[in-house]
Amino acid sequence: MATYHALICSKLVEYLDEMFRIQANNPLIPVLSESKKGKLPGEKSFFEVSTDNVIVSTFKKCEDDNNVVVRAYDIEGKDSKVNINSFF
Repeated sequence: MATYHALICSKLVEYLDEMFRIQANNPLIPVLSESKKGKLPGEKSFFEVSTDNVIVSTFKKCEDDNNVVVRAYDIEGKDSKVNINSFF
């Protein structure tokens, strides 16, 4: 069991390292636009996750239909039941 856990942790570190390299080499580019009328909240998340040990890493539209594919991972190495809600 410890070997399996170490392998998962090793893969997670490799994944996070790769994500950091991608983000470092592709910075966000701000774009200015005209002011729009409307009200937005001061803070809004795409997803609300019910447990603190699960992080949503990415999401995309499904290629076959209009569903959304969500990729999430556990940061503590434990089994958890999780609810993920979205505003859309």
